[in-house]
Amino acid sequence: SRGKICGLRFDYLSAILCQADVHSGGRFLLLDCASGLVAAAMAQRLSGSGRIFRAFKGGCSDRAITELDLGERRKIVRDIPIDVLQSPDPSSHEWLRPPADVIETGNDGAAEDVRVRREARAERVRQRQADHDDIVSRPLDGLVIVSGEDDVELAAETTQVGLGRLGAGGRLAIFGQ
Repeated sequence: SRGKICGLRFDYLSAILCQADVHSGGRFLLLDCASGLVAAAMAQRLSGSGRIFRAFKGGCSDRAITELDLGERRKIVRDIPIDVLQSPDPSSHEWLRPPADVIETGNDGAAEDVRVRREARAERVRQRQADHDDIVSRPLDGLVIVSGEDDVELAAETTQVGLGRLGAGGRLAIFGQ
């Protein structure tokens, strides 16, 4: 429905991508409250080269990204909680902390399953830490905000964080319903 994509029409989406100067190799902070439609369009335009840091609070939809079947281009979209970007000490945030060790008990099959899950969680945390290091290491080329009526506070928070990370000549594109 139109509400799930923040009333975003194809011509508005095109204008956002143009205004933000989304190009191959670019680095962008994105708040996409339009079911992942903007993230998918940006990933398509970046052609697998660059980075999209998609800010979220409480979760974000990947529906459009999944439906567009972006393949390897999907990997440039990196989700990061806005709380981590706002934190004076991001390493203390639960999202970046390694999982606590799980005590192995029971038979060997269960212990192996626990070990595999622990390694998978540890790898996710390593990737998150690398994403955080990446976003703070260099300025961003653009900040793109697409939000609905219910996301005004989140849009304001993301704008404040993003403006502080924009490089010289960085672009800002905001769309709100």
